[in-house]
Amino acid sequence: MGKLSKFLGLNVADIAKSVIMAFMGSFVSGLYKFIELGTIPSAWPEWKPVVMGGVAAALGYLIKNFFTNSEGQFLKQDK
Repeated sequence: MGKLSKFLGLNVADIAKSVIMAFMGSFVSGLYKFIELGTIPSAWPEWKPVVMGGVAAALGYLIKNFFTNSEGQFLKQDK
C-alpha cells in the first residue's frame, strides 16, 4: 500500500484512487442497470446518473482521505 497522506491533506495517490474507485463503481452499477433493463445507453440523459454517481463517489473518497491521518485514523491529527 502506498504512503498515506497527512491529516487535512491529499496526495496524488488519493486523487488517482478516487477516480479509479468512482469510475469502476459507477460504471459497473450503471452497466448492471442497463443490462437489467435490456437497453443500450446512447444519449447523455441515460449516462448522466452514472457519471454523477461517479463524481459523488470520488468526492466522498477524497473527503474521507482529507480527514484521515497518515496512520489511517479518521478525524485524528498526525502525531
